[in-house]
Order: sequence, then C-alpha cells, then structure tokens
Amino acid sequence: MKTLGLGKSGAQAFRPWGQVASSARKRRRMPGWELTINDDGQTLVVKPRGELDLLTAPELAEAFAQCSDGHRAIICDLSEVEFMDSTGLRLMITTRQAEPDRFGIACPSEPVERLLELTGTTNFFRRIEGE
Repeated sequence: MKTLGLGKSGAQAFRPWGQVASSARKRRRMPGWELTINDDGQTLVVKPRGELDLLTAPELAEAFAQCSDGHRAIICDLSEVEFMDSTGLRLMITTRQAEPDRFGIACPSEPVERLLELTGTTNFFRRIEGE
C-alpha cells in the first residue's frame, strides 16, 4: 500500500521543529486543539480546530500520512483554524507538493485566508467547495 508522498515516515521526516517540539507536544496537549479525521476509503478529510502551529502541525502531518493509493482526494478543512503560523503553512505547501492532484483545502477561515494572501499562496492550493 503506497502512502501519501510524505509516506508513513513522512510525518517523521517532515520535522523542521526537531525532536524537542515533538516531545513537548506529547507532554502537553494544546487547549482548544482538536483534529477530526473522516476516511471513507476514497476521500480523506482532515479537519483541524484551534491553532495550527509548531506544536500541533506534527499531529496534522501524521493524519495526512494515513493517505493510501485507494484515496482519490485528501481534503484539509480549515474552517475552524483560528491561527496558522509558518509551520502550518509549510505543512500545507509540502503536502500539496507531494500530492498535487489529490490535495486540496476547503473553507479556509478568515485568519487562514489572510495568511494565504500575505504570503502569496492564495492560488497555490486547489480549493474544494462545500466540505
């Protein structure tokens, strides 16, 4: 079974924050952070809620790594992301580069949309309507 271009170890390989932040994330859960994953075998929908940043991005990367050859689409519903830093944006960009035909974002919140505008990445991502 082939996995997302990030691979099963992709979440591990994509760790610009290093082991310190990863172990800090395991010790302390961010208040208000939640990650919902819906997988029907063809579409993997990942919906983070709260702040997508240095501490929470590894969990989202691990969720993306659940993608297999059987999935036709990987959708990240960003409607409930209250804040995204450069680590979260880098994860979105890396995932899109690894899976350009399958990865898309849905319903970016106002703060996420603003970040995309400021960084010139508004049109970089495929938009999925109605997720």
